[in-house]
Amino acid sequence: MSGELQRLAAQAGVASIFRTHGGLLQAREGKELQRDLRELARHGVLAKAEVAVHTDVAEEAMDAAAEINSYRRARAGGDETADYALSVIQGNHLRAVSRSQRNVDNDLI
Repeated sequence: MSGELQRLAAQAGVASIFRTHGGLLQAREGKELQRDLRELARHGVLAKAEVAVHTDVAEEAMDAAAEINSYRRARAGGDETADYALSVIQGNHLRAVSRSQRNVDNDLI
């Protein structure tokens, strides 16, 4: 939680009555503020988790693409016909990986 968010959360929990523009902020309003701050913090944590998941999936997809590319080249052994045939299979693999990555995006949203 950021320093400002911590300050706001602490301020919301300090007392049941707050002074505002010459009036008083009632205990109910303080509780609503606490609830809103908790909800905001919860959304922030979820957003960070989504970023971490997307990053992990992207890194795995890139590693898989690099590995399959190296494997295709080694397997073809310089034979252009074999390289072409294997590149078709590689393309299918990359489309499947992309589809899986999009599914993760859709599941998280």
